Amino acid sequence: MAKGNSNAEGVMIEASSQGWIGHNKHDLATMKLKLELAKLKREQQQEAIHMKEREVALAKEALQLRKEEAAIRKEEQEREAALRERETVIRKEQERETVLLRERERVQFEAKHRHLEMQREHDKKQADMAIECRQREVTLETTDHTQRQQATSSLPVSFNISHAKNELLYRRYRPSKLKEDDDWANVEQLVIPTSIRPDILHLAH
Repeated sequence: MAKGNSNAEGVMIEASSQGWIGHNKHDLATMKLKLELAKLKREQQQEAIHMKEREVALAKEALQLRKEEAAIRKEEQEREAALRERETVIRKEQERETVLLRERERVQFEAKHRHLEMQREHDKKQADMAIECRQREVTLETTDHTQRQQATSSLPVSFNISHAKNELLYRRYRPSKLKEDDDWANVEQLVIPTSIRPDILHLAH
């Protein structure tokens, strides 16, 4: 009886030992699985952290790119504004030069017109003075000729006052050796007023 009990106890102990071993194996597998899950979770967390860091880095790069683009845009806008301002200055200078050129042309035209008017008035005055001088000299020379003719009526005549033609005074020249009625030898000479004779002589010589 005692031997039977011991055998039964041995069987129970062996079964209990096997159950404990099986339970331990299950616990070990569970722990191993938990450890692997924890490791995987840590890796996922680290990957998430790396992702966050990459996102932050990309955000910083994007912000830097936006700043650079804003700076480039601002520089381009400033350059365009400077170009527009320069074009405005050049256009104003061109308009001012055009106005000055037109004003200069107008002044030159008016000056030329005044010069022509003054030249016409001067020429007219000179012509009027020349006509007046010729008419005066006609009168004087006619009077002088009449007096000389009366004083020297017995002498041969070389010069004979003829007439005014086209408001110019002419005298008829005839050699003194010829008779008064020898008209074939008469030569008409233009009488230059004494006031302009020096100018005529200067031009002639």
